[in-house]
Amino acid sequence: MSDDKRWESGLRAAFGATPDDEEASAILKHRYQLGELIGRGGLGLVWASRDLHLDREVAVKTIAKDGWRDPLLRRRFTREARITGQLQHPGIVPVHELVFSDDGRPYLVMKQVRGETLASILQATDDLAAARPRLLRIFEQVCQAVAYAHARGVIHRDLKPDNVMVGLYGEVQVVDWGLAKRVTDANEPESDAPPVRGGTLAAGTPAYMAPEQRREGSGRVDARTDVYGLGATLHELLAAVPPTPDAVLPDALAPLVRRCLRSDPAGRYPDAGALAAEVGAYLASLDEQAREADRRVAAARAQAEGERKLRRRTIGLGGAVLGTLLLAGLVWWTGERARQGRIASAAKNVAASLASASAAAELRDWRRALGRADEARATAEAGGVEPDLRASVESARERYRRALARAVLVEQVDALRAGGVASVAESGREYRASFRALGYDLEQASSEALAARLRAAPREEREVLLVAIDHWLGLEDEDVSPSNRAFGARLFAAAQGADPDAWRRRVRAAVAAADGAAIEACARELPELVRPASTIFLLAKAVEDFTGDQGLPRALDVLAEGARQHPDDVWIRGLLVGWLVHPEAAGRPRRFDEAVAHGEAVVALRAGNAEACGLVAMAYVARALSPEADPRDLDVAARWLDAAPGDAPSIVCMRIALWAARGEREKALALRDSAGASLAGAAPFARAFTSALLGD
Repeated sequence: MSDDKRWESGLRAAFGATPDDEEASAILKHRYQLGELIGRGGLGLVWASRDLHLDREVAVKTIAKDGWRDPLLRRRFTREARITGQLQHPGIVPVHELVFSDDGRPYLVMKQVRGETLASILQATDDLAAARPRLLRIFEQVCQAVAYAHARGVIHRDLKPDNVMVGLYGEVQVVDWGLAKRVTDANEPESDAPPVRGGTLAAGTPAYMAPEQRREGSGRVDARTDVYGLGATLHELLAAVPPTPDAVLPDALAPLVRRCLRSDPAGRYPDAGALAAEVGAYLASLDEQAREADRRVAAARAQAEGERKLRRRTIGLGGAVLGTLLLAGLVWWTGERARQGRIASAAKNVAASLASASAAAELRDWRRALGRADEARATAEAGGVEPDLRASVESARERYRRALARAVLVEQVDALRAGGVASVAESGREYRASFRALGYDLEQASSEALAARLRAAPREEREVLLVAIDHWLGLEDEDVSPSNRAFGARLFAAAQGADPDAWRRRVRAAVAAADGAAIEACARELPELVRPASTIFLLAKAVEDFTGDQGLPRALDVLAEGARQHPDDVWIRGLLVGWLVHPEAAGRPRRFDEAVAHGEAVVALRAGNAEACGLVAMAYVARALSPEADPRDLDVAARWLDAAPGDAPSIVCMRIALWAARGEREKALALRDSAGASLAGAAPFARAFTSALLGD
């Protein structure tokens, strides 16, 4: 791509415009000569222009067509110009002035931005791991620019890769400040935003928006809201996608990303400056590692040079004595040198494969890591490398194999909890295969032997396996082995013998015995921090099932504490949505606003997930059918369903519920009939809610 084309493409993306061949409909009669129209968006036009007084290239932006006559749009445009004009930082596009044409149309004059967006750079990057240092240095500069804005009391509110420009000479600038506000004004609702109960839907890009920004009025937005957007951007730099629960992140950076993306703003970095400091410290550590590697290489070269000099002196001193043996020695030396060369070449290739495996492991891409380790193993065997190196290869390979097996087990538990497996019998078979992959013989080993293996396992592995056992034991089906008393008793005894936490053992025993009093006692004595979060989920379900008429309200209290302890757990929040709108929440009114907030948190945690959008829609439909109904509830529910990706079974199911809620039963039944067996793939909450509305 030529520099001119790259510049035009970047400028179009930076200002949210789409190329258009139409000529400008208005001409600015001032000191600026408008040139080619290089961008057109829904509201704005951008021209490549020339400042006739200073003879320099500039960019001129204005409101499209007659939109400038709208006082609200004109006020927004003017606010963008004034806020951006007050931010004097190398990482923010300089604004030269705000001028008006003879008919009163506003024009924003700014520096021309030559380069491409961070989004386009990401799209063109094939190897994220190799590009990571460069991408992180770009991101650090973004954080510094936003930190400056935060220090001036301004928040951007639409941070994402599309709004970062990287110039032809490496300069980094944050662009499109159209949604920017001063913190003192940031919590005033947008008067043109679509209304919802209790506030307005916020402007921005959903995949990068913090939970408190998604529905303004439900929480204050401040610098920490931008930190969430920066965290979502960093997530995409590391994993190639906006935040998703199954994305693979480097171990060293995952905690940093998770802190940025916490649902509760109090848990995030206070501002972009604190985040920039963390990223800078990580980059400094990379630089130190590179310097240390250079020092090791230099030392190795010096040692090799010394050895070569020693060999030359030895050969010179012994030449007279060994002359008669020179020919035989030369033949042997040539063969040995060739053999050593082959070994050295193999060792080099093994090291390269192991380095690639390590990079994949840092991204938690265990399949790729294991594949590279297998390559290293094959090369080591064929090349005759030293035993120590072969042992290192085997050790790395086993480490990656076990990590992959754990990851597969986590995926299975996640799918099973979502109801995503065809039958309980199939669930049992998958669990058996996963335990077997980790070396656990469930058929032959005694409960004591299984418990001993679990106790000796790394903590992460042990917790994953205990979560799987707890879920497996909870499956109820006459045809599946876990319902066999002897097998189930052995698994239960192994879990109890391996679990070091006394309270978790009490929960497991109380649930297995269906002992309502013991379950209630466990709920009253909930620890300050329960790990894993699935134990709280298990306890809450048991409280609802086994503690009498007041079970649901008490279970809600357990879940609410679980959401406080584990704000990023989508299962706890998802169950809260369903229970908070449950018509049988005895002893207390249904809490629709809380349900909506938890549902929107799930959407934020699982961007692009259809079931998450369905949860929020369910909360609005439930409220529409209650005495607290708002006339707009069903319309808002429809918008959430429209925002869901594709036609997932859960979304189709909720559309059926929406028709039923509107009183269009025939349309609801027709849609259900046309969907047919595909609805079996819908999430349980969607199936149950729809069946209740249809009276099935």
